[in-house]
Amino acid sequence: MPTSPKPRKRESVNKKFVRSVIEHLEANSRSTLFRIACDPRYGDPRPFRWTGFSIEPSFTYQLDLESTTPDDVLHSFSSDRRKEIRNWDDDLLVVRTGGMRDAKQTYESIRARYREQNLKVPHEWAFVRDLIETLDDRVRMYVAETAEGEFVSGVLVLYSNDTAYNWKGSTKNANNDFPVSPNSVLHWRIIEDILEDPALDSIERYDMYSANEERLSPYKSSFGGKLEPYYIIESPGLGLKAAKGAYQLAAHGKTPFGRSPVKSLNLLGN
Repeated sequence: MPTSPKPRKRESVNKKFVRSVIEHLEANSRSTLFRIACDPRYGDPRPFRWTGFSIEPSFTYQLDLESTTPDDVLHSFSSDRRKEIRNWDDDLLVVRTGGMRDAKQTYESIRARYREQNLKVPHEWAFVRDLIETLDDRVRMYVAETAEGEFVSGVLVLYSNDTAYNWKGSTKNANNDFPVSPNSVLHWRIIEDILEDPALDSIERYDMYSANEERLSPYKSSFGGKLEPYYIIESPGLGLKAAKGAYQLAAHGKTPFGRSPVKSLNLLGN
């Protein structure tokens, strides 16, 4: 954006930017189906609407971790969350980073939880595996397990240039023998790493990845994050919905040609 504070100048630059994106991707072509989840810092998607795209607001919680300390972050938590973190005994509940085997266990826990609720799993394991392999050091797998090494819960975290996203995991566990929530401890370990691991020096915020479900929002808000609106921009009409169904059919191997050639690109923040 220009340094000029004048709205007219900034809106002019934004319109040119949007026009360039649409032209480069041929996004307004009938043969192109376009969908983007904007960064919360992108606050003016109107040029997309003026060009015929649909815009829908969504929400997430983001915890600002720039220029702060673990004590200050913990102080921003609700009293229940602070109590959990302070009562965590890492001899009983171990949190560590893991690999593909741990990611598969986490995925299976997600699938089991969806089935309990009679819901369709949003991603197949093949997609999750390929995403992990493709993003490489932009992914970390955090696992909570018993002292004996029994899997309890896990979280897949994705990293853009400046934001960590709690992407998949944190499922409710049937094991109620712990005095603290395994998922709360996982979140805390992720936050600690962002604050203290030199490899994550560029990360400034932790995104709880969606604040759109009423049932989950009270728990997510207890970590002191700020409620942030963002926009979903899509091709108009029913074409995108039909394409999503076709992609699911192809990407999950249900074609006569074996593994599908269809690829998906997920742009994270910067």
